[in-house]
Amino acid sequence: MEDGIYTDKIFDAEKAYRKAVDVVVNGQKASTLYVHRELAISYNQAASLMKRMEADGVVTQPNSVGRRDVLKSPV
Repeated sequence: MEDGIYTDKIFDAEKAYRKAVDVVVNGQKASTLYVHRELAISYNQAASLMKRMEADGVVTQPNSVGRRDVLKSPV
């Protein structure tokens, strides 16, 4: 059974990451809450994905008020 970011009811981190990048780049919104809501995953999972996107150069570090910019443009 394959359903979105879960494979046999187990969270698939790689699928989730690819989907999160797609959501953030296409929506041009870089927030943990946005990823959490769009992917219907836990806030902690979304936070981990945001940290990985930061490390991979998809989004910036949070500024002084916690906002991030998206560095990639939608294709």
